[in-house]
Amino acid sequence: MRKLALVSPLQAADFTWPTANAITALQRDHPGCAELGSWNEDKKCFLAKSGKIWIPDDALDIQMQICVIAHAGVAGHRRLDATTRSVSEMFDWTTLEADVKQFVTSCLHCMVVDGESVPRPWGEEQYATEPNELIHFDWLSLPVSQGLKNVLLIKHDMSEFVRLHASATATVLDTAQHWWNGLVVLVWRKPG
Repeated sequence: MRKLALVSPLQAADFTWPTANAITALQRDHPGCAELGSWNEDKKCFLAKSGKIWIPDDALDIQMQICVIAHAGVAGHRRLDATTRSVSEMFDWTTLEADVKQFVTSCLHCMVVDGESVPRPWGEEQYATEPNELIHFDWLSLPVSQGLKNVLLIKHDMSEFVRLHASATATVLDTAQHWWNGLVVLVWRKPG
């Protein structure tokens, strides 16, 4: 299944809801529909051996439309298990579980909100009044790219100078090494 990179696919101007007639037409046009599915007069479509509506493996657009509706419908952005269960209760195709997993893990909304978050206690904000008095840092989780998934953001409060460091892991050791090498050694080292 190709990736859908829209932020809100249900609001996209070109998004179409899959109809029973569209699904039946796709099934009838598929060369192996008689072997892969059996006609059901009540539902007016071909059913897979599982008794669910059979979707041809090469019907990627309709598969994606089904995933969009199951994942980002009125219930909000549902997690992987709920989306898979919703799709597989009614539909069947060979790579359904893998396709739904790829779709949900590629959802931009879910990538933003599903990162590992650590609750912090509420407190009063602090501001630096002197150079090097207050340094902020936090890890951001992003989609994996070139083996790297995390970005350490280190910000000097007074100057608002920011350094970003990409890393495969987000550990205390990584934090200490980036802080030491990036700020202590390079920025605060006195010449001579």
